[in-house]
Amino acid sequence: MKVILVGVGGASSSGKTTLSKKLLNVLPNSFIIHQDDFAPPNDKIPLDPVHGVQNWDDPDYSIEWQRLIEVLQHVKEHGALPSSHKSHDHLHPPSQTNLVSKDMNAKELALQKKAREMTHPDGVVYALLDGFLCFYNKTVLDLLDVRIFLNADKHSLKHRRSLREGYATAEGDVWVDPPYYFDDIVWPAYTSVKAHKDVFVDGDVEKAEPTPHVRDLHVYDSTKLDVDEILGNATIDIIEYSRKHAQDK
Repeated sequence: MKVILVGVGGASSSGKTTLSKKLLNVLPNSFIIHQDDFAPPNDKIPLDPVHGVQNWDDPDYSIEWQRLIEVLQHVKEHGALPSSHKSHDHLHPPSQTNLVSKDMNAKELALQKKAREMTHPDGVVYALLDGFLCFYNKTVLDLLDVRIFLNADKHSLKHRRSLREGYATAEGDVWVDPPYYFDDIVWPAYTSVKAHKDVFVDGDVEKAEPTPHVRDLHVYDSTKLDVDEILGNATIDIIEYSRKHAQDK
């Protein structure tokens, strides 16, 4: 059995979770690992020094990195999440949990058929890491086999995020953005040199020109391609990798 770990990254509201859930329908033997499930407890999230609210977007503090690394290593070795892992994705408001219809369209059904035909007969498990910081931590980055990034301009991301009802936390609370949160905290954290200096040339997340640091990064603009186009491209990226590396140890 070969485990292929796919990183689906991008900013908040870039479409990465929608893509991950559509890939879940298309790819055989697949499951999602939500990076948000590895956020620290609420009381461990630092306060923004200007506004005095919790900053859920700082790359050093928004994820419990060692816990995520241990789970990813388990997935790579066993092809499944550890039994102790608990997800809170189902706690999100309806605007997020109902992102993807269970009824696949014709293109998705065709991709599903193609993925099944092209997946190596000896068995492949596809694990999809969905997160806004897939490529920040070097250890996580090295564990990934396929790297996909969805980019978008600031205006589009801000508008999409404004339509959301909130974000579930591990404790079951719902975080709702204060009016200034995207402009003053989300966007600066996402575009900071700290977050993307090694991922994109000059840390420019809108242009999104990959550096050699993140090898074979597939970048798709979610404002120029619709979700079916991105799904088609991403599926081909993944199954092509599977065909070439399914027998690698």
